[in-house]
Amino acid sequence: MSEVITEVRDTAGLITLNRPRAMNALSLDMIRALTAALLTWEDDPRVQRVTVRGMGPEGPNLRRRAER
Repeated sequence: MSEVITEVRDTAGLITLNRPRAMNALSLDMIRALTAALLTWEDDPRVQRVTVRGMGPEGPNLRRRAER
């Protein structure tokens, strides 16, 4: 599966980073894919906003750390 998954839902462009073993750190290929998606959506009247999310396990529980 691709490390960058893009789709349009309603008026949102969705970008999912799919490199959980590297904690979704961006590679050069991923940056190129992100750039291509954003440039395509720039002229797409359906896309009014963009959301970026990451696949994989949740990160550290910051609330729990703050309560210590």
